[in-house]
Amino acid sequence: ATARRRSTRPGLRLRRLRVCEPRPAAIEVAVVLTGAAGRTWAMALRLEHRRGTWLCTDLRVL
Repeated sequence: ATARRRSTRPGLRLRRLRVCEPRPAAIEVAVVLTGAAGRTWAMALRLEHRRGTWLCTDLRVL
């Protein structure tokens, strides 16, 4: 059997996920991620359903 290798990339853990629908066909998401060495990131994004597809209209990484 071949030994499995671990990824050399540091892993991320999802700490918190919040989703809301402020109006029909629009979704806002807030995410908190933790990475290697205890680093933490927050992201917020807005998705809108337009012409049959979802489009990211706003993305912020803190």
